[in-house]
Parts: sequence; C-alpha cells; structure tokens
Amino acid sequence: NSKGTDAAVSAANAAVIASQKHLPLLYVEEDGVPSETAGVFTGLGVTSVIFVERGGIGSAVRDKLPTIEKDLKTMEEIVDYIKADPFSEDYITITSLKTGVGQAAAGAMLGAYHGSPVLRIEEAPGNPAGIANTIETYMRWDGDYYHGERSMGHFARADAPVYRGFN
Repeated sequence: NSKGTDAAVSAANAAVIASQKHLPLLYVEEDGVPSETAGVFTGLGVTSVIFVERGGIGSAVRDKLPTIEKDLKTMEEIVDYIKADPFSEDYITITSLKTGVGQAAAGAMLGAYHGSPVLRIEEAPGNPAGIANTIETYMRWDGDYYHGERSMGHFARADAPVYRGFN
C-alpha cells in the first residue's frame, strides 16, 4: 500500500523534524484534520506548520491547515530539510515496511536521537536488503576453513589448510 508507506515514512521523518525544532508532532488524516489536532492548533495558537507529506499524500488537507511554512513532498526535500539542521549528525536511519508491520516508530526514535532522516531499505538502489541477508546467512552457517573449527558466526581466518594427522 503506497499511501500507507508514504504516511509511515512521512510520520517518522516528521517526528525527527519535531525533535530537531522542539515542536509538537501533530497528525492529520488523509482527508481532514482530526478534532484533537484542531484543538491543539487553537489551544497552542499555532499559526504555521511544517507539513511532511511524502508523495503528496496530504493534498486534501493542505487548505485545512494553518499557514504552511514548509511543505515537504519528496524524500529529497525531507532529507535536505533534516540535514540542514546544524545539530544533525552524519547518520541515516534505515527501516523496513516490507512486512506490513514495519519499524517506522523505532526508526523515528533513532532518527530523532541522531537528527537523521528515516529511509526505507526497500527503496535503496542495489538490493542492500538482499546483500544483508546473504551476509547474515553466511555468518550463521559458515565456519572457518574446516567447518566447525571455530564457533559459528566468524568469517574465515585461515589462509591455508590445517592438517590434523591425515597426511
């Protein structure tokens, strides 16, 4: 579901921005502003917002918000905005939404701590998730030069056969 993915990634990165700017994080729905959020706008006297809506998912809500100070619609805009903060660390946070459950909330927390954008591994070029899976499989099932000599999970270190009296 691309709308759900856009919403999760938008929310995760909005949490990072809210943390960087020391602002409240307020949610809207696809087609309107919930009464709770509208109440906070009024209660806090909110006059402008930073709207994070990857993929333009908030197009039906824009006219129902206070003045939009910054409208972040693409991943590039979101990343540039987060990285422009002087306290943003030299990190990115990677999460996955492939299972449908995803870890966007955990990614948002890490991203907020480091001031880093939250990206989806599924959108990265070159299939990094597949490469990571290959490395994990190797580390679980492969031993050293002769399997079983060291505990599982260590990359091979021997550069020549180890003879054990079978000459």
